[in-house]
Amino acid sequence: MDQGTFTVCLATKKGECWNDACEDITINLAGIENLTQNNDMINVYPNPTTGKFNVTVENTGEVVVKVGDILGNVLDVNVTDNLNGTYSVDLSVVADGVYFVQVKNGDYFATKRITVSK
Repeated sequence: MDQGTFTVCLATKKGECWNDACEDITINLAGIENLTQNNDMINVYPNPTTGKFNVTVENTGEVVVKVGDILGNVLDVNVTDNLNGTYSVDLSVVADGVYFVQVKNGDYFATKRITVSK
């Protein structure tokens, strides 16, 4: 099966006013399995962390490491390239919670979840 049909709804509320709208959309699923396999190219540890953790990347090319919060905001954090496929990340200044580590390695993207618990 190369495509799937899903019902997507958007609901908004302001004060006492409420509105929602739903539509059926068809999404081409070809290649989705390959996207999830990209997540295997990185490892994030230790997880959970007290703030400092490492990201290892297989088959490194031009690598960019970013960290975002649960709302999708990219955080201004220190990422150090250890020059051996390992990157050190310091989240010791952020609040406890769940964050997302996104790695761009050439044309591939991978995302892992990291939990900060101090």
